[in-house]
Amino acid sequence: MLDDVLTALVTQIAANKQTVAFVSGTDTYVFQGDGVSGLQDSDVLVKLAGVAVTDLGAILI
Repeated sequence: MLDDVLTALVTQIAANKQTVAFVSGTDTYVFQGDGVSGLQDSDVLVKLAGVAVTDLGAILI
């Protein structure tokens, strides 16, 4: 499942330099595309292990 989500994210937002967060199981992932089409070394993926953030508005200012 995670591979499918990452593939879709790279296809949809990597070239747009956007950031998205999603929950998979009990972990939250944050992905930021670098503005270049396809998966690049400069794209960023952060795994927040054991953190299931379902409302980013509750933690962001």
